[in-house]
Amino acid sequence: MTVATLDTFPAGLLAAPLFDRSAEDPINFGTLGSVAEHEVTHGFDSMGRKYDASGNLRDWWTPDDAQRYEQRSKYLVDQYSSYVAAEDIKVNGKLTLSENFADGAGAKLAFRAFKDRTHSNSPKSSSFFSRMPLGIAPTLLLNT
Repeated sequence: MTVATLDTFPAGLLAAPLFDRSAEDPINFGTLGSVAEHEVTHGFDSMGRKYDASGNLRDWWTPDDAQRYEQRSKYLVDQYSSYVAAEDIKVNGKLTLSENFADGAGAKLAFRAFKDRTHSNSPKSSSFFSRMPLGIAPTLLLNT
């Protein structure tokens, strides 16, 4: 899902077990929040870089962006490549990088959104998505 296609976010995610209107914020931010932010993150990974803000096939990263991404993602590749998936079969960290990156960033962004929500003085919003800082993804992902 690219940033340009966020308007097609599946409505089925707004149901149990990912979202419960009566649940406390930590539950909803931890479940739906991390899934939503996981998907947003894909707009900024090695696949999302291939599509501009309008959804057109156009690489919008500079050569420096690509080099920095490769350098910074190496630790995730190495980390996941050390995991054993089954018996003596190891995970291919390079192959799973996009998902590993999105999982970690999704959880980080959802937790940050939850912290922002709990530290604000505003009343609890009726819209979960109004509390999600979707626009901060590029900043957080490049500053990990």
